[in-house]
Amino acid sequence: MKHEFIVRASSMGAIMTKPRSKNEILSETTKKEIHRTILFNKYGIEDEFSSKPTDKGIMNEPEGIKLASEVLGWFGIPEKKTRLINDWVTGEPDVYKKGILIGDIKNSFSGVTFPFFEFNDVPNNGYFWQMQSYMWLDGEVNESELVYVLTNTPEQMVLDMIQRKIWKMLPDPQFANYSPGEIEEMAEQHIRSQHNFDHIPKEKRIRKYVIEKSDMAINQMQEQIKLCREYYDEVYSKI
Repeated sequence: MKHEFIVRASSMGAIMTKPRSKNEILSETTKKEIHRTILFNKYGIEDEFSSKPTDKGIMNEPEGIKLASEVLGWFGIPEKKTRLINDWVTGEPDVYKKGILIGDIKNSFSGVTFPFFEFNDVPNNGYFWQMQSYMWLDGEVNESELVYVLTNTPEQMVLDMIQRKIWKMLPDPQFANYSPGEIEEMAEQHIRSQHNFDHIPKEKRIRKYVIEKSDMAINQMQEQIKLCREYYDEVYSKI
């Protein structure tokens, strides 16, 4: 019988986080991820996390895929995503052609968070585990592409940030000699300059990391999920 604790690829980084103490089997980060799954599976309670970076990532995903496709030469990408699942993990790559291509898009919120200077190593180790999960699910592809993109922030988000900037500037003594109109103009100029990247060549707004499939990593994930399932069953029965 298939266990109901199946890990989402996007959560695999949390699942694989090592405990701080050698006496612990699972890290607190791992346990919290299991708790979230228990609450949803047993009571339908879901942690609805939202932030400006995640909102931009969701809204700009199609644009990010389009930009990556233009620069990297991805052709014939299916518009509809494919949900993959096995007995251990499930996931939905942003870009997927079975046995041919697995790609995932990470939309950077700003120029500061885009990995301009990270040329070789994946900036976030959690994404390594996410991509390993996708390759495990596919079973044929031996390398995947993690792609950071830098796209313009959606207009509504920009307008909201401009308004917040104005609210902060108006009572600030250093802007006491400026009129409300001048403050609004300065706020808009600042926010737009930080969230529009049309002046940067497309190929400079793409950072690709090729991640090779690791059988060792997949074995580690499988063993870790076994431990997680033991904890899941123990806690599930208590709440």
